[in-house]
Amino acid sequence: MTLCASIYGYVDETGSYHFTNIKPASRHYHVVIETKDAVLVQSQAIGRPWLNDEERSGLINQSKALLGVPYKLGGNSLSGIDCSAFVKRMFSSVDVVLPRTAREQYEVGRRISRGELTTGDLVFFRTRRNDLNPTHVGIYMGNDQFIHASALHQGGVRIDSLSSDFYNARFIGASRIRALPDAGSLRVMTVSR
Repeated sequence: MTLCASIYGYVDETGSYHFTNIKPASRHYHVVIETKDAVLVQSQAIGRPWLNDEERSGLINQSKALLGVPYKLGGNSLSGIDCSAFVKRMFSSVDVVLPRTAREQYEVGRRISRGELTTGDLVFFRTRRNDLNPTHVGIYMGNDQFIHASALHQGGVRIDSLSSDFYNARFIGASRIRALPDAGSLRVMTVSR
């Protein structure tokens, strides 16, 4: 696969300025560098690859620290958080800047099959019958489990199984945000200042 390398700049909702070589979805941005030179790409991920399995486990352990935080649509704090804000918050702890919504997060990283899932990948669901886009996102933990901020069953940050009737029927895809260690390919980079 070939890719033309471009660098975009944008300001997030906290006022922080970021650079990325993924064109920001639904966001005001400006082109910092643009080139038409094609680059050979084996996979697309954000930033450096995971250092090791311990780093990915650390992401899951940090996510588990939020178990029980209440669900709140549009929420972005420990008093109430929604699914995409939870994922964005957890990945920011490992220096990855993600877009705010599940729909935008679905466009980031490298799409993978369900059989390729490993710790730290994102899993997406269509929970609204008439919506063609993903409406829910979680972080895969391994062993068929994922952690997410759910509106179901009193809501909140919780762990569920991909094979449960509800989530299995609504699963629509997965993506790898960071390449696995030693993946050896050009990486999509996001930096902040």
